[in-house]
Amino acid sequence: MSSAIKDHIIHSLKSLDSDRLKRFKDKLIDMGGGGKFPRAEAINYDAIELATRLIAVYQEHGAVKKTITILHGIHENKVASDLESKIECDDSSDEDEDDDEDEDEDEETSKEMDELLKQLQFERARRNAVDVTLDPRTAHPRLIVSRNGKQVRHGDIRQDLPDNPERFTSCVNVLGKDGITSGRHYWEVKVGKKTEWDLGVVRESIKRKGQITLSPEDGFWMVWLRDGSYKAITTPSVKLPLTMKPRKVGVYVDYEGGQVSFYNVEEESHIYTFTCNFREKIYPFFSPCKNDGGKNSAPLIITPVSPSE
Repeated sequence: MSSAIKDHIIHSLKSLDSDRLKRFKDKLIDMGGGGKFPRAEAINYDAIELATRLIAVYQEHGAVKKTITILHGIHENKVASDLESKIECDDSSDEDEDDDEDEDEDEETSKEMDELLKQLQFERARRNAVDVTLDPRTAHPRLIVSRNGKQVRHGDIRQDLPDNPERFTSCVNVLGKDGITSGRHYWEVKVGKKTEWDLGVVRESIKRKGQITLSPEDGFWMVWLRDGSYKAITTPSVKLPLTMKPRKVGVYVDYEGGQVSFYNVEEESHIYTFTCNFREKIYPFFSPCKNDGGKNSAPLIITPVSPSE
């Protein structure tokens, strides 16, 4: 796999003419690689030398990730997508090969490739970032939505608000303003150190009054935190064995692809994916849950998606 990864990076860099390759080098240096890639030296690297240096500095998988990020950064999206496809194809081929290499080494390589592919999927998701704003018309009367529509927390007092059809009245939920009927969409939510929260997407036609059942069958695709345990709310629910508690959660929707995925943004790791059949408009879904005597009073915060580095 080592030579294959290097060859793929070289091929991608060789596909760039001299001006585009210079833009690649400039972007690499601007992204903090100046100390490891001194401009006086890097500017003279050819594709082979640059690929070799990338692998020496970032290791194989880090070099792939860095190369793809920079290619997207200079708008060489086709070259970046081709490189991603080659890496994924290699991973698929490796699963079918039957060789005499050490099994432990093969297993370690497979795990590394799986991790790389998940990171590439995460970065692809982030390239579909959209601006999500909360819709106060849907907010339960005990929820306090910030004026800019980017934060929501549970309050102590039930507000005197109109009982309009869009509003949740029994569960402390709120939806995003804009519905989704096509395309790919991604947003990030800071959950911080909250002890309980719910995030996901829902059908427009979900029940909003009285007792509500949270399940894909009833139009809810979501993950939550309860009693220190993270779960995907399926039937039955699936406990998520996360190695690192997420402080910021990314939500990705591919409407035509029928997919809702969740990511731990800080760790750049995949949390869970629902396979869905969307038959109507869907909306981003948020619940900060009850404040639990102040223990869970922090808000959910929709944050800007920062560029990958």
